[in-house]
Amino acid sequence: MKRFSLWLCVSLFLAPIAALWAFYQEKRITKFGNPLDERTQEWAGATGIFHAEDIRFIRESALHFPSPQWLKQPLEKRGLCLSQAAGMCLRYGIFIHEEADLTDRLIRHELAHTLQYQRHGSIYRFMQQYLFECLFFGYHHAPMELEAEEIAHCKPRPA
Repeated sequence: MKRFSLWLCVSLFLAPIAALWAFYQEKRITKFGNPLDERTQEWAGATGIFHAEDIRFIRESALHFPSPQWLKQPLEKRGLCLSQAAGMCLRYGIFIHEEADLTDRLIRHELAHTLQYQRHGSIYRFMQQYLFECLFFGYHHAPMELEAEEIAHCKPRPA
């Protein structure tokens, strides 16, 4: 119970900071990023993502999250290490590390998170849930990450 309470408090502390940061990153990426190709837009639409035509991705060397220094090591121990991320979804803006292979699986995984953002209704609500799951279960066992992997491997039915 102590571990649950600890990670709940940390996720509630970080969620507003993460949501503001994600909002800023989303705006930057949707302004300067590249649109999805037609095939990927169709996949996104068939998966249930609204406004797939608004999604943009950008390839860059890094994303830096403004977490306090004392929190970096505990976050990294739970698998939340942005410097090692191949990609990151910020609702309609998707970051792809410039050295990562731009595979269908990676793009679809990140698009699955777009679907989760839409389901949660806001960046803030998504961040609350996502951060808690990653901190409590660990990144690789977080239910939202497992769902994103499952969606990334599925072939949606034609509309």
